[in-house]
Amino acid sequence: MSQNDGDASRDHLIQSYLENQATAAEERQFRLLLNDESFCRRVAQYAIDLGCLHDHACHGILERALIVSREPVSRRRFRAIALAVVAASILLVVGTVWRAFLTGDTSTELASDDSVPLSEDDPAAPSPQEAARSVVARVTDVTGRVLIGTSSATQNLVEKEMLLHSGDRLQTSGADSFALLKFEDDSVLAVAGNTELTCSIMDSQKRIDVSRGDVMAQVAPQPDKPMVVKTPVAEAEVVGTRLSLFADLVLTELAVLEGHVRLKRLSDDETVDVRKGQCAVVSEASDLVAAPISPVPSVWEEDFEQRWPDRWREGHWIHYALPPESEGAVLAAARDETAGPCFISSPNEWSRGLFRIESDTCLNLTYKLKKQGWFYIMLETRAADYSGEYRGNYIYQTPQLWKVRPRQWQTVAIPLSEFHVPQRGRPEGAELPPPKAGDVVFSLLLRTQEADPGLVVDRIWVTKGPAEGAELLQIR
Repeated sequence: MSQNDGDASRDHLIQSYLENQATAAEERQFRLLLNDESFCRRVAQYAIDLGCLHDHACHGILERALIVSREPVSRRRFRAIALAVVAASILLVVGTVWRAFLTGDTSTELASDDSVPLSEDDPAAPSPQEAARSVVARVTDVTGRVLIGTSSATQNLVEKEMLLHSGDRLQTSGADSFALLKFEDDSVLAVAGNTELTCSIMDSQKRIDVSRGDVMAQVAPQPDKPMVVKTPVAEAEVVGTRLSLFADLVLTELAVLEGHVRLKRLSDDETVDVRKGQCAVVSEASDLVAAPISPVPSVWEEDFEQRWPDRWREGHWIHYALPPESEGAVLAAARDETAGPCFISSPNEWSRGLFRIESDTCLNLTYKLKKQGWFYIMLETRAADYSGEYRGNYIYQTPQLWKVRPRQWQTVAIPLSEFHVPQRGRPEGAELPPPKAGDVVFSLLLRTQEADPGLVVDRIWVTKGPAEGAELLQIR
């Protein structure tokens, strides 16, 4: 193998690891290579060059902080804050890699399928009696890659019926991961993908520290001490209620479906009572007030008219070669500088949801391709109730989206009943069900073939029945 081939192989390994797409074997290889100083430097440079943390630090944190603001934030100020957070995030990743290299410890904080739990003679391991007393919850359901660990132990894969002890840190890795926790008093906590939290019991009081991500909870009455849910910027006292919560480094969003919650902003100890049917946002840029919850709509639209829309994750905004009366569109973008597939992806709105599925829901799309090619559309869904159970991903990938007229705008309507669970990994002849009516779509993605065909989307919207003037794509 030439040196260039070796560098390309290592670059692929680094990208897979940083994007949480590495296999178990790749993760083991990554940890072993951390003993190589040049590899550590490559990891650091790769993180900086690709800005792989920009989406998490900027879109997932900063743009949410601007949802409810006291006053407009200037573009210059927003960019300055974004650069500061991205720089801090990159330094954190680079510091972790170099710390592992300098100390020779490449096991902790580098989770993998084959991580080793605390040994029986480890002084930090609790005795069986202590472990029994400190049990906080039980995992009653798990989907995808979910990890568990403590501050002094490597992380391990979570399995159904596993017990969570006080101080355990739970991490759902990837948008398609999910965990359902049940407490002794029958309280239930649903943990969405890309979420990290710690469960503990202090003086008979349950505490959930959510570092980042989305949770939904049905909390049984707490007559003695309320459950405390803490985030980086807020603290909620829960006596007994149904709620959903999103958290990141600078923002917390709380919605109360039943009961009421006292929500406190940690920076100034200001509080607000959030009651049934209300929501509140905690950030430095928002007033701490309770407002009515907006239900998940059955219709939805994004027309890309006013520059790049908030919280969209992939794609490039353009304002040229558009349909009549249009002022903007989005061009599918590659994830790196290679000639690989290109993507357009919506925000991950697990808590709020993008839209609710009805029996006659149609996804409408105005698009064009610069040259002959194909693309597919993927939806991710969750249950609409308090459990927020991850239902799965569904794709629409048929020749009807491949037979395009290059450089000509086309408007199509695709019934959601035409989407199905991906065939890959399923036994031949197995049923491929469509999305379920009543569930909530929280993420949408368009992906092109390997050779970029130049996919441009002018508008994407959801209606009950096909949109007027759209070509109906229906093959079942």
